[in-house]
Amino acid sequence: MKEIGLQTIRELASIVFQQEVFLYDEKIYKQNLTDTKGASLTLTLANIFIWEWQTEFVRRADISNEIYGRKTLPSLDIHLTNNNGILSTSVYHKPAVKPYVVPFISDYSRHIFGNIVQTAITQGLHYLSTYAAFNYE
Repeated sequence: MKEIGLQTIRELASIVFQQEVFLYDEKIYKQNLTDTKGASLTLTLANIFIWEWQTEFVRRADISNEIYGRKTLPSLDIHLTNNNGILSTSVYHKPAVKPYVVPFISDYSRHIFGNIVQTAITQGLHYLSTYAAFNYE
């Protein structure tokens, strides 16, 4: 498999950001009613930038014997909190997402409802650091 060079990646990213094109049913369409904030590539590039910046920041702090840390950090489904050196975890709920439970009278197969409860319990056991947080969830 041939590797893609950095210049090619830059050119492709430029096309994505300037053109806002997408493929549907083997046809290429140009999206006119949005900006690049909605592009799926934007989040990936932002994460790469933050990772690069943070890596360099931590490296410099290490050289100068400084301490770098955050009090809280939402990451994927976990919210990590530093309470004066004691780390605790809870389930991270994205602010833009409304809590929703599938109504029992819906047309979903009955095993789906059991899976929802099982997933919530498993997530709580893995993500929550205190019994109180588990009860809250």
